[in-house]
Amino acid sequence: MLICVLSAGDELGIPVRKFFPDLMTLYRYSNLKSIEELFTKISWACRTITSQFATRDDHTGIDLMEKAKAYIMAHFDDPLLSLEVVSEYLGLTPAYFSRLCKKAYGRTYIDYITQLRLDKAKTILQENHQMKISAIAADVGYNSSSYFNYIFKKAVGKTPKEYQNEFHHE
Repeated sequence: MLICVLSAGDELGIPVRKFFPDLMTLYRYSNLKSIEELFTKISWACRTITSQFATRDDHTGIDLMEKAKAYIMAHFDDPLLSLEVVSEYLGLTPAYFSRLCKKAYGRTYIDYITQLRLDKAKTILQENHQMKISAIAADVGYNSSSYFNYIFKKAVGKTPKEYQNEFHHE
């Protein structure tokens, strides 16, 4: 039953173990006087988790996504900017943040960050014909220029160099 409570909290985006470190000691309760005492402690945990979740209304979700968007915009060029990194920054579980992304952006976190990086790359390619593709890839958060070329061509239908040449005829 305790595992269900902890899992439910995690699924709702409430980092239960962070809020209730003393709940972990319930695993070690071998000297409980009665089943009623265990039930009382689990009921307390359920009420606490429910009240935490009740305070998260849509407005809070919007605020969280604005905070997430600002963080992503400031760090999109970091190749290590993962769903886990952003969720940790927000104090959410990755599963809950993933659902918020899908709801707020209409797509997955990976699709969102990929599109953001590609849009930034397109802007650079349009404005600068002398910059190397490998430098552009690094500037928008890709460690590998070949992977950047692959993703770009898959999304745009042409290589970054072909795209760049459309704007800069020599």
